Amino acid sequence: MSAIDATKRKLAIKPRFVPYIEKHRIYELLYDIATAVATRKPKDHILFIRNLLDDINERRDKPRIIMIAPPHLSVEEICEYIKEETGVAIITFDDIAGQDNEISSSELATKLSKYIEKYDIVKKGWIMYDMPRNFIETKIFQKHTIYPTHAFEICSSRDSYSQNDAWFRNIKDWPIEKFREAMVEFKRKAFGLHRALQTCYKKVLVNSRTEKQLARACVDYSRIPVFKGAPMLPRIVLIGTRGSRRRTTAKRLSEKYHMVHVDLEELILQTKGMENETGEQLRNLEARNVPIYSKIVLAMLQKRLMQWDCMQKGWVITNFPRDVADFKILDNFDTPPNKVIFLSIQTIKAYQRLKNRKVNIYDGDLKTISEIISSGDNIREYYTHPRDYDVNILPEQDDFAKNIEEMLKYCGDNCNIINADGSDSEVFDRVARVVMQPCVIAPPRTVDLESPKGQSGEFVFKERSHSSIYPNIVYEKEDFQDFRSTFESNDLEYMPNEFID
Repeated sequence: MSAIDATKRKLAIKPRFVPYIEKHRIYELLYDIATAVATRKPKDHILFIRNLLDDINERRDKPRIIMIAPPHLSVEEICEYIKEETGVAIITFDDIAGQDNEISSSELATKLSKYIEKYDIVKKGWIMYDMPRNFIETKIFQKHTIYPTHAFEICSSRDSYSQNDAWFRNIKDWPIEKFREAMVEFKRKAFGLHRALQTCYKKVLVNSRTEKQLARACVDYSRIPVFKGAPMLPRIVLIGTRGSRRRTTAKRLSEKYHMVHVDLEELILQTKGMENETGEQLRNLEARNVPIYSKIVLAMLQKRLMQWDCMQKGWVITNFPRDVADFKILDNFDTPPNKVIFLSIQTIKAYQRLKNRKVNIYDGDLKTISEIISSGDNIREYYTHPRDYDVNILPEQDDFAKNIEEMLKYCGDNCNIINADGSDSEVFDRVARVVMQPCVIAPPRTVDLESPKGQSGEFVFKERSHSSIYPNIVYEKEDFQDFRSTFESNDLEYMPNEFID
């Protein structure tokens, strides 16, 4: 069997090189350079690329936004709010053409290109709301290398509206026939712009929001770059307090997208049962009731992340990191995370979730109280799992609350904060949406390796006690009064009396 011709082999980036390319967004940089060269067609492309690279850091990631809104909306006010948030320049039709409403699209594009270069607007970013005016003009702008990074169309929302929101507040000033004609013309324009800008086009629903709130939403959307075909192997960190459904969400991500779920607590338990040097160390530490050294934990985690399945499929981590020191070391791994997702939920709501669920002592099925009642299952078979006792929940939630602010500050804009309220499916859908999007535009996290060092010169990490890793859990007698009243109110017998004090 003859060898495959090297020129016909599929090009691929080896997994160990991907983190560096992602961190510095090399693929996007090359894409932007190739686009600029192809559209401008310079005589000396080498000189052009060199000049382009000279100020690439000043030009890169600056938002270039086209706002598309019906005439009754105060789009100028929305743009002003966006300018305050991002510092972009607002470019209007009058700035370019003056009072010449008959100017051709080609001449308008030429003047606009010169205007952007003259005032060095490319280094600040720009926003336009009355240009381009149609599909053809948009294509002409693109030929003059005037490309937006985002195009936002403001749309009404049928399900959620208010008399004082940005959409409905001004309708009363418009006669019905005039408003209908204006909307027909606007939809015609929006349809053409959507055809020309479909790769960066997004509809923003009003949803009872004011102009300022809409501007804030557009700014948030502008931080998500347009996908340019860059290879992306998911390396995700899910961070949340007990009861935020981080593990449930991670397992569903693993099932749907075939990535590897690495839970630190489960990894430690698995390693404890292995007949190797690390497993023996962990068992000896447990036998002597000595805290688990963080060096062992980190070595174990890094070894797991470098295994074939994690390198080829990507991974999602839960129960790590727990503080900034852990985070900095994780960022210094050979394969650091490229997406950090915080699950935001009130502590009391997360606590109520945990106290509201019971486990079947025979088959391990986990259900909420309402699910047990509605299914007609035998109530005597369901009990609270020891991990959900207060003596285990409260310390973990307190520890998370102490470290969350520092972790958010360390991540800065280089993370996503997801609302963890709602059902399992709702939380999963929100997280999956973020996973499928390109990484947010933000400087890479800087890892200061000097900051977590102690006097001995070794890295200082929080040691993990064996009691914090199940199944070595603190057991307690539980207050069953609330649970009992729930069953008795439904004419159901609660559970054996001998189990209750």
